[in-house]
Amino acid sequence: MPYLLLQIFICLLIAFLIGLFIGWWIGRRNCAARVSELEAEVSDLHAALTKCEAARSAAAAAMPPAVAMPPAAPMPAAAPIPSEPDDLKQIWGIGPKMEEVLNGAGIDTFAELSRTSVARIREIVAAYGTKRLTDIANEEVWPEQAAMAARGDWDELKKYQEQLSWREGGGKPTS
Repeated sequence: MPYLLLQIFICLLIAFLIGLFIGWWIGRRNCAARVSELEAEVSDLHAALTKCEAARSAAAAAMPPAVAMPPAAPMPAAAPIPSEPDDLKQIWGIGPKMEEVLNGAGIDTFAELSRTSVARIREIVAAYGTKRLTDIANEEVWPEQAAMAARGDWDELKKYQEQLSWREGGGKPTS
């Protein structure tokens, strides 16, 4: 019995080695054909590049000399960009996950959030948020709160947030 198993193992080993050799030989032939195709394509592209460079230099030689233009006025300085993002979790209805969603969409300051339309915020929440996040989001009050926070009106923001109702799913103040 062990002799029979040894013969089967040797036959399988020989078949494996023959298959390995045939695969290597076929792969080598295919690679050689692909290499020659790529070499032909490279030479065609090189010829096209040479032709394009010759046309460009001929066009540059035919152009009149450039007229001197007065120097342009300096660009006004851009508004300073905040060095660190704001803590959007201070807005009623925004938790850590929602802040992560908004930051992923490029909204990481109170000013940016206050300038973003409610429709755009809903798109962001729907696109990046989970079903649970989109169900509990009350994004219609975020821009108004963010505007207060951006102005630094923390007392006004606190009063506004006290008027918001959790029981009714958020939304506008209940007074």
